[in-house]
Formats: sequence, structure tokens, C-alpha cells
Amino acid sequence: NAIAPGYIETPLTVGQGLFEHPVLGPWIRGRIPMNRPGQPEDLVGAAVFFCGRASDYITGQTLFVDGGFEAG
Repeated sequence: NAIAPGYIETPLTVGQGLFEHPVLGPWIRGRIPMNRPGQPEDLVGAAVFFCGRASDYITGQTLFVDGGFEAG
């Protein structure tokens, strides 16, 4: 199983100015139906789910935590 995070605000993405970039910033936000980049804590629920008994019978799955980016 895997967690596939979308664009998450971290020191790397913020420090590089990714979300403030005049072309990439608006493009990224425009592709995310939730209209915001993710926060690291947005990944916690998925990690707890995969670590807990609720996912005991789940194998080989990828859970996208991306605010709907892949759904577009």
C-alpha cells in the first residue's frame, strides 16, 4: 500500500517559491478542487488508516491524498 500525496506545503515547496511562481502557482491551485495546497497534517489520516486494523484486508493500493488534483 502507498500514500500518494499531492502538492503539500513543506519547507521544500515553500522555500522554492513553488506556490508563488507566476505560472506554476495558479496552475497548481486551478487543478486542485479544494483550491489549496495540502498541509503535512492532511496525510495523517491516511497513514493511521494504513497502520490500523481497518486496512487489514487491503493490499497493493495507492491512496491519493491530493485535494482532488488527480480527479482534476
